[in-house]
Amino acid sequence: MLTIARGLKLPLEAITQTFGILAVRGAGKTYTGAVIAEEMIATGMPVVIADPIGVWWGLRSEFPVVIFGGDHGDVPLETGADLLSYWKGKLGKAERTILETLYEAYPNCLTKEEVAVRTDYSVGGGGFNNALSKLRTLELIEGRGTLTAGEVFFE
Repeated sequence: MLTIARGLKLPLEAITQTFGILAVRGAGKTYTGAVIAEEMIATGMPVVIADPIGVWWGLRSEFPVVIFGGDHGDVPLETGADLLSYWKGKLGKAERTILETLYEAYPNCLTKEEVAVRTDYSVGGGGFNNALSKLRTLELIEGRGTLTAGEVFFE
């Protein structure tokens, strides 16, 4: 059971349902959500929180949570050139070189052959094609015959 308040408990099965906490400003929506999240974490249930205003990082003081983005984030949610820099630090040489090439060419598309020439890889080579596949899987590039850097960099 999730204890939400004195006299108010929810069965664990409730977490598979969709909830909305609606109230006027200052009525305790964030507090109520935090109580539910704390109860779920305490019972070993998974929790994902979208926190556009940056108030949930305090959960870290009591629970082993990972914060995505914001001033107190463990994992950055970068955009544009900052996102490119983040990925350049995480990718291997082939992926990094291809991504940089497509990023610099944006908004223009390049053929697979053009990318191979600009990056000094063989268009039929396994390393080149594996790198393209990985970048597509990560949604960092788009396309097959013609390629472009992913929209995620330019939103």
